[in-house]
Amino acid sequence: MVAGTSASREPRRRRSAPSPQALERLEKLLGSGQVLIAGRDDVARYETDVLGRHFPACWVARPKDVDDVRAVVRWAYAERAELVVQGANTGPVLAGVPRPGGRHGVMSMELCRSTIDVDVVNRTVTVSAGVDLDTLNDVLARDGLTLPIDLGANPSVGGMVAANTGGARLIRHGDVRRHVLGLEVVLPDEHATVLSLLRRLRKDNRGPDLKQLFIGSSGTLGVVTAAVLSVDPVPRQVAVALVAVADGPDVLRLLTVLEARATERLSAFEMLSRPTLEAISRHRPQGMRWPLASSRAQQLPPFLVLVELNDADTETSGRQSLEEELAAIVEHASAEGWVIDAWFGPPGTLWALRHAAITALRQEGPMVAFDVSVPRSSIFDLRERAIALFAETAPHARYADFGHVGDGGLHSIAIWPDDLPVEQRGEEQDRLRDAVYQLVDAFGGTFSAEHGVGPDNEAAFRRYTPPEVRALHAALKSVFDPQGILGAVDLS
Repeated sequence: MVAGTSASREPRRRRSAPSPQALERLEKLLGSGQVLIAGRDDVARYETDVLGRHFPACWVARPKDVDDVRAVVRWAYAERAELVVQGANTGPVLAGVPRPGGRHGVMSMELCRSTIDVDVVNRTVTVSAGVDLDTLNDVLARDGLTLPIDLGANPSVGGMVAANTGGARLIRHGDVRRHVLGLEVVLPDEHATVLSLLRRLRKDNRGPDLKQLFIGSSGTLGVVTAAVLSVDPVPRQVAVALVAVADGPDVLRLLTVLEARATERLSAFEMLSRPTLEAISRHRPQGMRWPLASSRAQQLPPFLVLVELNDADTETSGRQSLEEELAAIVEHASAEGWVIDAWFGPPGTLWALRHAAITALRQEGPMVAFDVSVPRSSIFDLRERAIALFAETAPHARYADFGHVGDGGLHSIAIWPDDLPVEQRGEEQDRLRDAVYQLVDAFGGTFSAEHGVGPDNEAAFRRYTPPEVRALHAALKSVFDPQGILGAVDLS
């Protein structure tokens, strides 16, 4: 019998918010300015997610180090207070903001930023959980190193670990899990036990690799306070092209050719569909150059693929440069007739188009974003079925998408008119969410490719995750979090 099986079927027990006296005790533990109280202090930015959805918090704690985190956890355990651990709050599945009801608190890790310790020879960095990706890479760049995770947002290290972030360069560099060598985690038990797993080793087989339990756990089992990450040399050569393609099979054909000819130098393969390109053209950030101005076509292409090759080697004697190599591949595809057009230019200019996608789509109207993944050979079959499903299930919504086609990830977006009644939109959203997840499961895919699990998709976790896996998670939860104080998402 698997421990926790019965617990996995029990509903979440509703609790009360901490009393004023309990909040006073929390303030004494952390000190002035590190605890914010709803109604007295401005806590709005900790209550609002990246899509603008707002759920009230009754308190916000801002620990500065592992001792502060332990103090908050011990207090929460004693008070049976539920809390949400929040990194940079860039995730779209509501895992970083309070659940509805106003009884949750937020433990923001934004002040846990004291450590960025680079070991150049070992090619590792030991970093506090609150350090954001941009800051980390700015520091690493001084030694010619980088954490090669490319995202449209700027998340914290702890948040990336909790969600096992992927990003646009997963095809070459893998997800966050691939880079985590060690973790420091505070368990939500009576003593706020610290699991110190911060070794900088690439090989360590003394026993089970316990850090893996917390990577991709969506903050349900413990609080990540620091990590040891393997890092890579900054590429010395980078070549980027935007390639216009007429249909899905030819997108995959381009990918196959690039992998055969560019092999390990292919670092990104990102797709933008025409509806997404149209949104970007309407909502371009100020100062952004529009790289498609010289298009031979009368309208935007059905698909635009951003291709990047990179290499840490600067020597090109006896072989082509990356720019020449990429241009030759694209020229061959154009001669074969399955590439419509292509644009080459500075990497920053071309990447700006890809990074503008989600911001532009948010400005189109109320939206729901599906973060799904299937075997990449099936991605355009899934897309075709999804478009039909959107039309049938949510007739007032428009479909748009973009994605990490190189690793099978697709962000399918439904956008509703601003003037559609909220109740009607909500009904369509609920129907669509159920239908999309069922479709993705039929393709052998997942409802969460890289954003983790939160209230937005926890129902899908219960429906599509095998019961024996859910039972094992419940067993782990009962061991690590016996009071159930980590309350952002209920995976029971």
